[in-house]
Amino acid sequence: MIDHTKDVYALAVRRQRLRASGIAAELDVEPSEAAEAVVALVEAGLLAREVDDADLLYPVVPQAVQARLFSDVSAKIERCQREYDAIRTRLADFVAVHDATMGELDRGQQVRTLMGMDTINEEIIRASRRCTTEVLTAQPGGARRPEALAAAWRDTEAFLRRGVRMRTVYQQSACSSAATMNYAEKATAAGAEIRTVVGAFERLIVFDRETAFVPARADRRAAALIREPSVVAHLAATFDHMWEIGRPLIADRPAPADQDKNTARLRAAIVRLLAEGLTDEGVADRVGLSVRACRNHIAKLYEQYGARSRFQLGMRLTSTGAIDSASSLMLGTEGAS
Repeated sequence: MIDHTKDVYALAVRRQRLRASGIAAELDVEPSEAAEAVVALVEAGLLAREVDDADLLYPVVPQAVQARLFSDVSAKIERCQREYDAIRTRLADFVAVHDATMGELDRGQQVRTLMGMDTINEEIIRASRRCTTEVLTAQPGGARRPEALAAAWRDTEAFLRRGVRMRTVYQQSACSSAATMNYAEKATAAGAEIRTVVGAFERLIVFDRETAFVPARADRRAAALIREPSVVAHLAATFDHMWEIGRPLIADRPAPADQDKNTARLRAAIVRLLAEGLTDEGVADRVGLSVRACRNHIAKLYEQYGARSRFQLGMRLTSTGAIDSASSLMLGTEGAS
């Protein structure tokens, strides 16, 4: 069925009065299509029927229809606003009780366990709103999900607008993610600072060197909120150490030479972890790679050292001094005298 509403309305505007029964012939369309267009326009309020002659139609100015619809919408908005105000009033006392109680907990508990992502996120949001000087974030793992990066950008923007310094540490494997690099480019251009380190570390957030969040369970669905000054200072110092040995994340696409250095540092970390006896899965988890990607790097090491077994690879890494070299490369001291 072809939509002829615009044609019928244009005809009505030209004629100012027209009979519904004659529209099909005048526009050379099927009667059923003309009738459907008339019904649609009448329902939309753009055509009206004469009171004493239902076949006689006249056009209604669109602005008049718009004003009537806006009036209806405004009335709905007012009703929603009244409902919103009623809900806020009804819960105001409970909000006050909640905030007062949480304030007592904040003052009285130096370490508190948070269960569930909603609770964890609520406390992180509360701490972020109070933050005035600095945020330290250690973000393990490789590529991050687009929705996580979008949320990170919103937080980054909000902090930087308030003049809060933002420093973030990623694992080296994050460099292979186009989405992460795009985020890094935008964030560093706005004033954030981002570095990468080779090796494993746990998730960490520190606000103003006064409040810290760390995982309390392996699945990260529980967290410890820490305010005990000496513990927070230790966690901040741990971050500072990672920051010192880290390297600035290049916001634009790395040049081939930089990519080679990144790969060398990543493989150095893998060498160290293999020397510690970790499985492929354990190595992958520690360096922030998928197991498949990690095994590809391990296969390259087998090829590089001419090894056919894990034992043989370990022997050749030891005999060639590759493990000590890996430690130097990870710490950025290669070539130092």
